[in-house]
Amino acid sequence: MTEQDIIYKLISWIDRNKYPYQCLRAFIYGWECDYWCMDKEGITREFEIKISRSDYFADAKKPKHSIQGANYFYYVCPEGLIKKDEVDPRYGLIYVKAENWADTTVVKNPKKLHGNKFDRWADLANKFHGKWWSLWMEKFKQQEISRDEYKNGFLVDFDAMVSD
Repeated sequence: MTEQDIIYKLISWIDRNKYPYQCLRAFIYGWECDYWCMDKEGITREFEIKISRSDYFADAKKPKHSIQGANYFYYVCPEGLIKKDEVDPRYGLIYVKAENWADTTVVKNPKKLHGNKFDRWADLANKFHGKWWSLWMEKFKQQEISRDEYKNGFLVDFDAMVSD
């Protein structure tokens, strides 16, 4: 199972009604979040995906875990890769099974790391815009959309920004 497989399973598993703000591979707190979501009240969750034990043990030593980030933090891995008792008492653990996203299981619930609500809306808007811009440009480069569709999608002076 790859990191991308796990991300797709998280996207399918996380309730978009409960967590309407979701972002993949974004630098939100000064480090990259593999997957991040926020509820309507501003409570955030960060998901760190691990596909090897060595990667997990290296990540667990990083200083980012002592710095304030999301309200809740989870490790997400293939079933059985990380043992429940190996995870910091503050963090959650989620197992993903290869067969079916519905088999995704919270093995260990995280503790609330702090009560601060997310208030960096300009940063978040910038992250979403940057992701959207990159995806739109990639669609144009791969000829999945026409020059006119690309141009109309941005409603900007395309010719002034991009040369042929």
